[in-house]
Amino acid sequence: MVSLRDPKRTDEKVVEVAGVTLLLNGFQDDPKWADFVAGQVTKGIPALEKLVGTPWPGGLERIREDASPSLRGYDGWFDPTDDEIVIGEQLDADLIFHELSHAWVSGERFDERWVSEGLAQVLAERAVTATGGTPVKHPRASRGSEDAVALNSWGGSASSPSEDVDAYAYPASYAATSALVDDLDDTELAAVVSAGIRGERAYDPAGTRDTDGGRTTWMRWLDLLETRSGVKDAAQVFQRWALTGAQRAQLAPRAEARTAYADLDRGDGAWLPPEGLREAMTNWDFQGAASVREQVDGLGAAATRVQDAATRAGIEVPAAVRESYEKAEQPQQYTALATSLPAAATAVTAVGAAQRAAELDRNPVGALGATLLGVEDRAERAVALLADGDVTAATTAAEGATSRADKATLVGLALAVLLLLLLLAALLVVRGVRRSAARARARAQAAQEGQEAALAAFVNVGPESVSSVPPVPSDPDGRPGQYS
Repeated sequence: MVSLRDPKRTDEKVVEVAGVTLLLNGFQDDPKWADFVAGQVTKGIPALEKLVGTPWPGGLERIREDASPSLRGYDGWFDPTDDEIVIGEQLDADLIFHELSHAWVSGERFDERWVSEGLAQVLAERAVTATGGTPVKHPRASRGSEDAVALNSWGGSASSPSEDVDAYAYPASYAATSALVDDLDDTELAAVVSAGIRGERAYDPAGTRDTDGGRTTWMRWLDLLETRSGVKDAAQVFQRWALTGAQRAQLAPRAEARTAYADLDRGDGAWLPPEGLREAMTNWDFQGAASVREQVDGLGAAATRVQDAATRAGIEVPAAVRESYEKAEQPQQYTALATSLPAAATAVTAVGAAQRAAELDRNPVGALGATLLGVEDRAERAVALLADGDVTAATTAAEGATSRADKATLVGLALAVLLLLLLLAALLVVRGVRRSAARARARAQAAQEGQEAALAAFVNVGPESVSSVPPVPSDPDGRPGQYS
């Protein structure tokens, strides 16, 4: 068949929504189409943003009305190459939302076609409901149909063996996806869909970016559904609708490995299992996962002791210590943890004791001794060393602070006695000085009184006393002579 169109013979309408501008290209004699699509896009994109859990990703410039999809047996399609959605003349909100959903869930994000097509239809139905519409009913698929295929083997339209396979695969994709996510509310659905869009690993905390990037494979999608969303029968749904014979054979060793992983994860407290194990589980390398579990045997208990010690001490586990466990991925790192984790537990306990000793409410004598010994400064030093991951130095500093704290009262008492003795000595010195000064003042006063008495005696000498003084002899010349 051949489909021809003349771009000049279209009506163009501009729609502003979610911070982007979209062009609507409709037939010149079909103004209702442009009005309907504009209204659905304006309502649908915000609704889909909530359902998907991520903002509008862009990658769409226009929505075009065209007869080509109907001629080729489709209702429409999303063309990321030309950044456009192509649909027929039908006024179908479900179809518009389905194609808009492919801006998020597409072959650029999910490896398997059935995953992106199934998600697009589930999201479209929920968006129709959220905007006040009524979802349309879709054909039912039967796994026993003669055209049935394992959905993981359903590729692009060019690789489909026949149109009959597509006719089966589209409703089958919807049936499989509905069985997987129908029990999830909108918030739960958004969490797992956004994780798949970002290519997250199921065994990492939600929101953790995978440094490898890439698309979400069916294996990662199954892991996300079970691990993040708790879909208990996800493996059975995959087995029924999607997996080939060889892929089904992987489910038994996977189940065994996941059970062992869960046991190990419970055994290491709130921490994540080591990176080497999480990577093996993500890649479905179950032999490799078993090898890692053997190498880290016993480390979970050591990790728990560190966490328990931190809880008792009332402090946070140092990030460096936790990361040394969670990021370990090489045999030599696992070996080193056997020594470093017990040392960390000892350090955390010691630092906690040092902090308590430094914060103890002491009597004035004890507080004096603690200040003199620098207990608080040494405890703070121990905390800083522990935060840096230097557990050996932190232990030494903490034990030193605690030891000094134990001696604080004795040292404070000794210092108080010494200060008292010094005070008494100072008082005695002052008293002696005062006594010496008093004696000096007494002597000075006595001397002054003697001088005043002598002066008074001299001043009180009368004429009769003077006349009794013998005259001074004179020489013949009338000058005073020698008195003898």
